[in-house]
Amino acid sequence: MIGEQLLNYRIEAVIAETPFFTTYRAAHTQYAKQVMIRHIRPGAFSGEMQRRQFDESIRLLSHIQHPNILTFYDYVENEAGIFLFLEYVGTQTLHKFIRQTSGPIPEAKALPLLEQLLMALAYAHKHQLVGGALCSMEVFMTDEGQLKISDLALNLYYAQYLLSQSDNTLVAYQAPERLATGLVSIAGDVYAAGAIAYEVLTGKPPFDLQLAPPALSQAVAEGHIAPLQTHYPAVSDKAQAVVLQALAQDSQQRWLGADAFRQKLTSNPAEAHTQAAASHNTTSSQKKQKNTQAQALDPANTRFVNLPLYVLIGLSVLSLVFWMTYNTPSRRTPKIAYNLNDTLSIKRTRDSIRLARQMQQKAESLQVAKLMESKKQLIEMYMHKVRAGETLNSIAQRYALPVDSLRSLNDMAQMPADKKLEPKMGIRVYIKTKYTVRKGETLAAIAQRFNVNRSVLIRTNQIVDEAQDITEGKVIIIPL
Repeated sequence: MIGEQLLNYRIEAVIAETPFFTTYRAAHTQYAKQVMIRHIRPGAFSGEMQRRQFDESIRLLSHIQHPNILTFYDYVENEAGIFLFLEYVGTQTLHKFIRQTSGPIPEAKALPLLEQLLMALAYAHKHQLVGGALCSMEVFMTDEGQLKISDLALNLYYAQYLLSQSDNTLVAYQAPERLATGLVSIAGDVYAAGAIAYEVLTGKPPFDLQLAPPALSQAVAEGHIAPLQTHYPAVSDKAQAVVLQALAQDSQQRWLGADAFRQKLTSNPAEAHTQAAASHNTTSSQKKQKNTQAQALDPANTRFVNLPLYVLIGLSVLSLVFWMTYNTPSRRTPKIAYNLNDTLSIKRTRDSIRLARQMQQKAESLQVAKLMESKKQLIEMYMHKVRAGETLNSIAQRYALPVDSLRSLNDMAQMPADKKLEPKMGIRVYIKTKYTVRKGETLAAIAQRFNVNRSVLIRTNQIVDEAQDITEGKVIIIPL
């Protein structure tokens, strides 16, 4: 596809290629702006449900904007497959940077990087993007040191596809409960972020990527993770403890979210020293003030001596000595640290916290399940590729839409309805859904199923011969 044009972008080079997709670098034909185009091949989905999961992740991604997440620009689908237009930031991933350039990243430089990652992950969770293929290979790093989470790191279907292929690049970063049951949750994403933090601070993932897939899955299930200082002694005790808690085998023992993980990891231990220094400065100031007062009472500087005042001070000192003598800790009756009621209270509190975490996990799982289930009643957006001679009016008639709706959707308020459009140009249209024809289905049956007129289906899909055009596996457009 090198040299071909999609929308206003000409494809220049291949960046990456996998059985699932090919990624290209492309440039705008007029402004030379570079973008990344991800081409999802036809046949990448094993069923309608998998396609809906993928579309749902793309829909959610298209509605977010964060400095540490690749920006989604546009979407085109044609007979060659699906094309996603994304922000281009180069080809260096965090994994490649660690392997080829930096090795273990010193904590002072690593924590700001991890803060970027965790802030972006918390933002994605807030917008219902949970359970993607999050790993260091799907986090880009710019020359300025800015991290960018890729679209695939937030795509639920792509993660499930890789896990079904036993892909080591993802298995090593996935929580044990996901490998065992397929459960996706915020706690699972916290585990993946913990695995990335482990790699950033030590130079290697928590598990060996060279292991055979069954052995790697077994290692993750057993959860024997070496302390970070084993690989890189310069890691602080605090950072090691925080990262290992994110990698806890029990999901309930992990940080409650990416924000909690970030706050613990990046909190400044020097604050206590700052407060101590401030306290020391205050004490010094008080001492100087007392010295000044003592000089004011010095007999060498004072001609008059107030004897009753000295007597009162002496009695006060004696009283203080007496009180301290008979109220020292050694003379007091020691108290028990806590009684039985305290123990029961602590147990009730722990049980409440555990129950709250279980309820939160169930709520997260239900929320993700709803996202995965069905989007049958929602309107979808489809990118129509303009053919020679087509106008806004002809496209509106084909998809049974008002011309004004097309103008609004495509920012073409001044475009005449009968003016011919540029061929291969992308025009956004609303449709009910895209449907894959099943074995033995007829156009009439499909029309009845979606409650649309058969003649409208023929016009929208430009069907000439039903016997040839309506076959098993054929994808057709269901208009509104």
